[in-house]
Amino acid sequence: MTFSTTTTRVSTAGDGSATAFSFPYLFFDNADLVVTLTVDSTGVETVQTITTHYTVVGAGVAAGGTVTMGSAPASGQTLLISRVEQFTQGLDLVENDNMPSELVEKQFDILTMLAQQTNSQVDRSLRQPDGDTVDIAVIPAKITRASKVLAFNSAGNPETTIATSGLATLGTIPGDISTVAGISANVTTVAGIAANVTAVAADATDIGAVAAKATEIGRLGTADAVADMNTLGTAAIVTDMDLLGTSANVTAMGLLGTSANVTAMSALSASAVITDMSILGTADVVNDMNILGTADVVTDMNVLATADVVTDMNVLATADIVTDMNLLATSANVTAMGLLGVSDVITDMGILGTADVVTDMNTLGTADVVTDMNTLGTADVVTDMNTLGTSANVTAMSTVATNIAGVNSFAERYRVASSDPVSSLDEGDLYYNTTSNVLRYYNGSTWVATVTTSAGDLVSSNNLSDVSSATTALSNLGGVGVGLTLALGG
Repeated sequence: MTFSTTTTRVSTAGDGSATAFSFPYLFFDNADLVVTLTVDSTGVETVQTITTHYTVVGAGVAAGGTVTMGSAPASGQTLLISRVEQFTQGLDLVENDNMPSELVEKQFDILTMLAQQTNSQVDRSLRQPDGDTVDIAVIPAKITRASKVLAFNSAGNPETTIATSGLATLGTIPGDISTVAGISANVTTVAGIAANVTAVAADATDIGAVAAKATEIGRLGTADAVADMNTLGTAAIVTDMDLLGTSANVTAMGLLGTSANVTAMSALSASAVITDMSILGTADVVNDMNILGTADVVTDMNVLATADVVTDMNVLATADIVTDMNLLATSANVTAMGLLGVSDVITDMGILGTADVVTDMNTLGTADVVTDMNTLGTADVVTDMNTLGTSANVTAMSTVATNIAGVNSFAERYRVASSDPVSSLDEGDLYYNTTSNVLRYYNGSTWVATVTTSAGDLVSSNNLSDVSSATTALSNLGGVGVGLTLALGG
């Protein structure tokens, strides 16, 4: 057959539901279609296995066929169907036999497919432009290019001089690379004074130590500090400089007179640098720099010199926060914070620091409530509350509280006195006379003694003690017992 297209590949984005995918080009064997799944976000490719992951129909059909996946490619995956012919030839033409035109045409078709397949691979490969007049050299041997990056030299030929380990190192500092790229103009400027940089690099440790004290240096650049330096420009100090003109000092200056040092001093002799060195040249500042120039201090300053820490220090450096830190920095406060900083206390503060608990503590923290709690917090009261707090007592108090109206009613009707009460009298009231040891009841106009035996006990036949007949007992009280129930135990 004829071929009207050179396409040998079809790709489709997965959607999590479609499983059937068309391949609208001729192929002679189901195994000629190779399916690859690619994860879009990572570029990882996985070649699928025919019959395990997919099936094919339509081999030998000019209009092509269909690939059916066992599982639908997910969204974020790309399915690629490629026609891959084998580089073999299975047709054997016997001399003097009839010409098998269909078989011969099929072989031509396969050759065309192989040519298209090869062309597709060439199109997707790294190639030299047709305009190059000289072919590039071959790449270096395996032993030479191992663990190296392929690059091209000034002649355009491949070379492998950069180790992949260097790229791995660069891969760990992309942020630093971006930062340097943002100051490329400054890098160019510094490159123009490379000799000065070399000289300064010899003092990198001291410079690092001094740089960490930029704030202090800024303080020295004030009008007052400059005035102090003017004070140093007196005749006496000039005389001291004459003392420097000894042979030993001259020898030392001879050592300084090298080209590199002269270049370095040239850089240092700028007006701004002279001003800074004048500010730094006091005995106190020199002592401070000696203190700061130790390995431990420089290490500490390197730790502090990160962007995050500098940001934190800027936040802390306000007048209000400095005042707060001065207040907190007393011995007593430091001791208190040490006590509060243990794991158990931090856990307790986490429990107490909720909105509900804070609200409760605000409620309890008033003067009246604190006074009440101090009153209740004595040993005697705590003992009484422990006594009352048993299950039985709580139940009993709950019962009394439920029947408080009856309790109050009985308290109003029954009294104990040495003589007859004369106020708050209601018919049916009872009182016990402690003088005569007689129980009396009020009949509405006077107190009447209940009938007792010679031993002083109530007579059951005509008194309240007749528990077998509540009606009789109430009658003995003169009919005033309505609404009053008394339980007399034996």
